Amino acid sequence: AISREQLGKALGLANASPDPFGATQSDALATAFKLIVQHSQNWHSYPDETAQHALHRAISKLFNAQEARQRLHFPSAEALRLDAQGELQRSAERFKNFLPLRLQNQPRWLVAGALAGALGCATLATLTNPAVLAALPLWSLLGGALAALGINWTPATAPTQQLDFFEPVSAAALFALVLSLQGREETAITHILDQTLDTSTPELPDAQAVQAWLTTVEARLEQALAKDTA
Repeated sequence: AISREQLGKALGLANASPDPFGATQSDALATAFKLIVQHSQNWHSYPDETAQHALHRAISKLFNAQEARQRLHFPSAEALRLDAQGELQRSAERFKNFLPLRLQNQPRWLVAGALAGALGCATLATLTNPAVLAALPLWSLLGGALAALGINWTPATAPTQQLDFFEPVSAAALFALVLSLQGREETAITHILDQTLDTSTPELPDAQAVQAWLTTVEARLEQALAKDTA
């Protein structure tokens, strides 16, 4: 494993100023993964749109949200208000395309990528204007955005279904990973994700499983960045 300082250099931030929250990009990513675990501890059923948005919002505050919104071509709050369905769909497709093709061919990863984009769009667009998001039917808009891309998504909400947080957890992790890699070309981001994420979709029924999976992802990211800067 490489050190946190080396990870920061690999992310291209050796001389970067800390963000307003006082963390480097690499520290922010580690904190984001901890937040995912913490939030999952409070999920006693499949997280609804409020719970998933709360997690994405907490993650976005660790990074330079305004810069990330512009780099990712996410809309303003007003643009989102005027065409919420279209903006969420475009953002879902954009994040889906960050995934390497082998992951796009995996249905659950496809859902995760699209969710990361749609939720990330809604979060970053309304970070300073949450009233806009509060007025939107986010759950139905998310379903509509994914359906428009031909993605079949049925949240595991039935009481008889075993809890599995893979999609919301992997979507939040992907959102954090892409934010941490901003400043690189899109092809470079996809290349790093290709080395960081594998096609497995393990069941994540509780916070312990979530933490174990994220620890593996972080270790693979460090290896990918070490190769990238060798």
